[in-house]
Amino acid sequence: PDGTSLAYASDRSGRFELFIRDMAAGGDRLAVTSDGAHNVQPAWSPDGATLAYHSPGRGGIWLVSRTGGTPRQVSPFGSRPAWSPDGRQLAFQGGPYTEPSAAAFETFGPSSLWVVPATGGTPRRVTAGWRPEGSHTRPTWFPDGTRLLFASQSLELTTFWTVDVTSGSLTRVHEAGRRALEPTLTPDGRHVYYVRMDAHFDLWRLPLSATGTAAGRPELVLPPSELDVRHIAVHPDGRQLAYVAMSTVAGLRTLPLHPDG
Repeated sequence: PDGTSLAYASDRSGRFELFIRDMAAGGDRLAVTSDGAHNVQPAWSPDGATLAYHSPGRGGIWLVSRTGGTPRQVSPFGSRPAWSPDGRQLAFQGGPYTEPSAAAFETFGPSSLWVVPATGGTPRRVTAGWRPEGSHTRPTWFPDGTRLLFASQSLELTTFWTVDVTSGSLTRVHEAGRRALEPTLTPDGRHVYYVRMDAHFDLWRLPLSATGTAAGRPELVLPPSELDVRHIAVHPDGRQLAYVAMSTVAGLRTLPLHPDG
């Protein structure tokens, strides 16, 4: 949260684990998890002391100290956790993680948004399935801590919405096209970055009004390149981005089989 470290998932050990990298030149990697549970989607707590993440191996949402140690489960289901600005709650999507490929959706099938206390407890559903139409993914908190920005994804259309976490009131923000991924708010809540997938991937920024509605047309930030842009993170100063540049390697292979298959 102070912009000096980056948390990420890496499969360098054969399964995804969480690491922290000091952004200073020559900074070392610190392994945060090592349980082989395929841990992904790390999210910093506001005080920088804890990471929330999704564990496809164990299921649900987990917390772990930035220095490692024994993880603690806060929800038995869900993925893509996001901390509230005061650090007291976690929002997450009900649908599970799919795969790490560049073209993967955030999740498959029905997904609602949920909120759970960071200390643990019973998750509370914030959006009902398919209202608005689509799978509800990638919640991001506004700075006031009362609303979430999220994407409602279907095969044909992605639309951005806000939802009041107390009343469930919905506001339509922007129709982003057929494949738009990972809407991510800037720290001041006045812009949202998102990835759009067409023939290639590019990165866009949409201005928002004080009430969270679109305040203009989206602008292109990064044009398509040989590498696909995914997993956007905005620096606390709002002037820098971190992202993953992905490439998909495909090939044709043969595998000998025994007569019994």
